[in-house]
Amino acid sequence: LFLTQRQNQDPTKPMDTQSMLDQTMQMSTIEANNTNIKALESMKNSFNSSQMLGSVDLIGKHIDIGDNGVTLSNQLANFGVYFDENVASGSVNIRDKDENLVGKLDIANLQAGETSFSWDGKDVNGNVVEDGAYVVDITATSMAGNAIKGSLGNTVISSVEFDNGEIKVVANGQRLDLGSVSKVW
Repeated sequence: LFLTQRQNQDPTKPMDTQSMLDQTMQMSTIEANNTNIKALESMKNSFNSSQMLGSVDLIGKHIDIGDNGVTLSNQLANFGVYFDENVASGSVNIRDKDENLVGKLDIANLQAGETSFSWDGKDVNGNVVEDGAYVVDITATSMAGNAIKGSLGNTVISSVEFDNGEIKVVANGQRLDLGSVSKVW
């Protein structure tokens, strides 16, 4: 609008001084705003690049997503359990929403780290249970005979993906938002 007014202005009949100053100030303000917008976009792009580059360092790190549930679908639930120490014996207990023991997977002689498990959707009596969400708790004994706790939500990041400016980590075959990670070590 201001540019159009300036183009149509008769140079032999200038507008009053105040009007000219107002227009000049408005033009300066618009130019300053455009410069600020460009600077902010540049800073945003620089920040995103820095964040993406830094997230690559997460590969191989352990994360905790604070989860203790599994989903049974088509009589199959795959999940990983992390142990800080070698395991002599123990069990992975699968419970329903009322905390009733539904399934049990015995474990023995496992190395420290993440171990993958599959549950076939059968209860402790061999009956097929309904698909849905179940809670997992783990009890185990170390090689030294001490009680140790395994955790379901801990896993290792195998790769990092960038999806429309968002960072996703891949751990135990799952794509997770970086925001869902509660702890990294």
